[in-house]
Amino acid sequence: MTMKRLAIIVIVLWTAWAGAAAQNEVDRMVNHLSTIGTASFTSAVERDSKTHKIIKVVNKLVMSGPNVKKLSRTFDSEAAKQKNSYSTKKDNIITKIFTQDYPTSSRIYMIKYADESMFPETEITIIIKKR
Repeated sequence: MTMKRLAIIVIVLWTAWAGAAAQNEVDRMVNHLSTIGTASFTSAVERDSKTHKIIKVVNKLVMSGPNVKKLSRTFDSEAAKQKNSYSTKKDNIITKIFTQDYPTSSRIYMIKYADESMFPETEITIIIKKR
């Protein structure tokens, strides 16, 4: 196992543990898809320079293939449960966003993909802002 893969797994596991109480199906699917070879996963953590506490975590998954449709359906299912969800279509690109607020954090979920492709390249971004 390479150091890069190990680092990604540690970040994913830490993110999953930190937000376990707030985890939804989109989080679970992103965590799963980030560990298989057909996806590119990036995570960035912003910390307070004085206390070293986490301020914000940004996770981004880019993928294509047969799991894209399942990810999109899962995203739509979670978005339907939320008060704040939005969808736009511009130049054949669909962007969907929903938010979740919790006592200790706020989460913004965004998925972006081309409408007319069978298995479009899909980008999903999850921003977790700590309070």
